[in-house]
Amino acid sequence: MSSRVHFLNVKTHIFMVVALEAPKVVRRADYKPPEYDIESVEIVFSIIDETRVEVSAVLEMKCASSEIDAGARTVTLDAIGIDINSDAFQVNGAETKFEKTETSISFTAPKTKGETFQVSTKHVLDPSENKQLLGLYASPDGDSTTLLTQLEAEGMRRLIPFFDRPDVKPKKWKTTILAEKDKFSTLLATGEKTESKDLENGRHSVTFESDVPMSPYLYAMAAGKFEKKEKTITLPTKGGGEKPVLLEAYVTPEKIHEANFMISILEEVLRWDAEENGLYYPLSVYRMLATRAFNAGAMENLGFNIFNTALSLVNYRLHSDERILNSAHTVEHEGLHTHSGNSATGRTWHEIGCPKEGLNTYRDQKFMEHLIGKYWSRVKRISELKRIQFREDNGASAKAVLLEEYTGDPIHEMYNATRYEKGGEIIRMLEVFFGEIEFKRALQHYFEKFEGKTVTTEELIDAIFEMKPKNCLLDREAFFRWYRQEGTPTCRVEKAYDPETQKLHLTVRQEIKDGQEPLHFPLLMGLIGASGQEIPLKLENSEEGHDLSRGLLYISQKEQVFMFTNVMEDAVPSLLRGFSAPVKLKYEYSYDNLKHLIEHDTDVFNQHQASERLALQCMASLAKSTDDKLQIPDKVLDAYETILQKTEGDDSEADFGIVAEMLKLPDIAIVVQEMKPYDYQKANTARNTLKKAIAARFETQPYILKL
Repeated sequence: MSSRVHFLNVKTHIFMVVALEAPKVVRRADYKPPEYDIESVEIVFSIIDETRVEVSAVLEMKCASSEIDAGARTVTLDAIGIDINSDAFQVNGAETKFEKTETSISFTAPKTKGETFQVSTKHVLDPSENKQLLGLYASPDGDSTTLLTQLEAEGMRRLIPFFDRPDVKPKKWKTTILAEKDKFSTLLATGEKTESKDLENGRHSVTFESDVPMSPYLYAMAAGKFEKKEKTITLPTKGGGEKPVLLEAYVTPEKIHEANFMISILEEVLRWDAEENGLYYPLSVYRMLATRAFNAGAMENLGFNIFNTALSLVNYRLHSDERILNSAHTVEHEGLHTHSGNSATGRTWHEIGCPKEGLNTYRDQKFMEHLIGKYWSRVKRISELKRIQFREDNGASAKAVLLEEYTGDPIHEMYNATRYEKGGEIIRMLEVFFGEIEFKRALQHYFEKFEGKTVTTEELIDAIFEMKPKNCLLDREAFFRWYRQEGTPTCRVEKAYDPETQKLHLTVRQEIKDGQEPLHFPLLMGLIGASGQEIPLKLENSEEGHDLSRGLLYISQKEQVFMFTNVMEDAVPSLLRGFSAPVKLKYEYSYDNLKHLIEHDTDVFNQHQASERLALQCMASLAKSTDDKLQIPDKVLDAYETILQKTEGDDSEADFGIVAEMLKLPDIAIVVQEMKPYDYQKANTARNTLKKAIAARFETQPYILKL
């Protein structure tokens, strides 16, 4: 990297200003398909020790473009930190001249479309000196040293010269690893093991092969001292048959008793995806490695997931429910990437908020609902969305889910709650509009259409809209604004009831940033009467697109008025049921209204939301108070008594989990979002005051959980 140094004399001090070369801006609009494909990859790692690994690679390449004349042209492979000698670079078996920069290797190659040629390279890596922890690195792991790769997003170029981009997907991969058996007893790589043998001088070698198309960032290898748990399961296949799949979990010896959890979650994931979604695992073995040496938390390498032990292993005698749920979430998220991300892969890194992490987050939401219950899972996910993603969207650096450009390494700019959690909620809105069954068919259509291919956000949404139900009038272009516009919209709702005409008016206003167009989103709602019954919904002038049988209102304008008829009594609106859209709901609920929803709402998720709003409104009032002694209204504590009474014989889904969440006060990060101006100290004081009041009110009252 070049730099220029300037000196500025300011008063009596001298400051040195270093003007570094600006990182490259990568624009989505500048995308060009690769002129060459890599058909197959063969890599050999000869591990001498953690300071020296000899790497040789053979790439089978083919000219893919017909827009260039026959003959030869310059090909540039990505390469960083790879020192190749002049006699270690060959094309079709002959030494070939090449030019090397800090980031690439260029050479002359054939360019007739369809013509194939081989590129062979040899070089040496020192994993112990890899401080970026990207590519191949060494890390202490218990009493031994582990060698690991981490290639997302742009790490393959630090391993071997390559076209290090997601839209290059070689169809065949072969890896051979050689190492001292005593020091590196376990050798692992992407693919299925095809050969294992002992060598001279206490060394051994293992070979792995895969014929599933795969982007370079999904490749992995590892070497260390591990023990293995395994289980063979039988999974459905696409043709209606069955096949055995071997599940393997590798961990350091002292953690082997905690590995069964990973296997049990992975088995449930693969079975659920096949039986529920018609998505079948393509390989005959699924390998997992959990190690303290892994720096990235978790990685979805195809058929070979790598985890940090803190995010995957479980000891039921020591770990909390929260730790167990987090580990389950980590394992299932990476397992579900087999299809959403690995098979159908985002064309560039701009796309991670939809085809990769956005879609996969939606899918892991659905799996966790299957695993622990719909409402409890939903409550926990939305609490995190509000705490983290809403704060991102409200900041000065808020950006759209679909980035049109990024600077430098995409991993630093694009991996956040906006791409994951908001991206997942956008996909979920389509499920609400389509209906669960129809949307499942749309997703199956998408996966069949793009299996083994790369895809853009537009192509994913287009594939889903190709299966849109006839009675759903959602506009594709209008919906796509969710990907292009940053920020969290506010959905402000006002109610007016006329007892003479028995009509109830709901006015819905959409508040967005200046210059933005209205977003289209589903508002699931209901009306709860005074006696607690659900009031049937009937609109005076029903507009196309609404589905009142599900309580679905189609919001598409900055302001819409809905007039419900035959409403025999005033009612409390239950709004944004199931969190049907990632918006901030604003409605002037009284404490009595919220207690009524807690007690009678048929949507369990909104019962929780009512308890959260109750706490937030109470804390906001306390924070504004100028009294020396803060008082909690009796109505607030009466509402918490209603929550506690839900444990007495209610058998609803995830009952005790929901009650526990309702009794938890909102995180301080959510509390301060409601304050203008922001005042952490007042918010914290208000939260502690409410917590102490609840404890004082109920500490002597016996509420027995009937487990």
